[in-house]
Amino acid sequence: MEDSASGRSPVTTAILRYLIEHPDAKDTANGIARWWLSPHHDEWKRDVIQTAIDELVARGWLIRRETTPSHVVYGLDKQHLETITKLIAREE
Repeated sequence: MEDSASGRSPVTTAILRYLIEHPDAKDTANGIARWWLSPHHDEWKRDVIQTAIDELVARGWLIRRETTPSHVVYGLDKQHLETITKLIAREE
């Protein structure tokens, strides 16, 4: 589901908003769902959350670090923080 004004899903927008407030945050997909997207994480399915994460990684805004083959941690690529902040501010 996309937000018609921005073309992004509400999950993607929620992740970006969280990262603006917590630019040093790093977590797994499950942690992002539980902590970054709380209290709405129960509304969104895990595959929708993972799709949003994958889109942000593809865009270069999130960095994906594989600590072991089954443990992947995501965090903001801070060189994009200003761009993300301006983008979200324009939508408010």
